[in-house]
Amino acid sequence: MICRSNLLDQVRLSMSNCKAMRSVVERMKSISKFLTVEADMRGTMILRADNDTVTMKTYIRGLTAEMSK
Repeated sequence: MICRSNLLDQVRLSMSNCKAMRSVVERMKSISKFLTVEADMRGTMILRADNDTVTMKTYIRGLTAEMSK
């Protein structure tokens, strides 16, 4: 797996129900073998899968965000 980050600092996100996200990721695997993950300090994470014909994005809000040490 290749992880790329454009951030100078890293953000740690916590969620209470990871199982819900698992089903979304499984569906995205049928679109692309790569998944882009974006996150911010407001507690929002965006999962994105792209191919030649479609882009699928899922917004997950209400996460607990903190700066990693």
